Amino acid sequence: MQTPALFDAVPALGAVDGGLIEYRYVDAVKLAGHSCPTVAGAWLMTRAALARRCSGEIRVELRRFIDEGVAGVIASVASIVTGAANEGGFKGLGGRFARNGLLGLGVPMKQS
Repeated sequence: MQTPALFDAVPALGAVDGGLIEYRYVDAVKLAGHSCPTVAGAWLMTRAALARRCSGEIRVELRRFIDEGVAGVIASVASIVTGAANEGGFKGLGGRFARNGLLGLGVPMKQS
């Protein structure tokens, strides 16, 4: 698949060492089916949040519901990178590694 050179220039998240999966911007584009300001913004916001995260589980929360505006696209991009999923996501193994319930949409919060 040929993509614009810009996609390879966008910094990647993650690594291959230690069993971690590396995601690049082109993966978010493949998920969304196109590149646009929303996909790019979701990628950059998720990347910035991960760079500042504290130890512990990752939780993704959006004020809007999945069918409002571009919330679904933002949630999808954040989900592919973080693994955070709604109730339908991975339930874990032996009480560990669960990703379900870590993606919240329509969460009440202050608008800034």
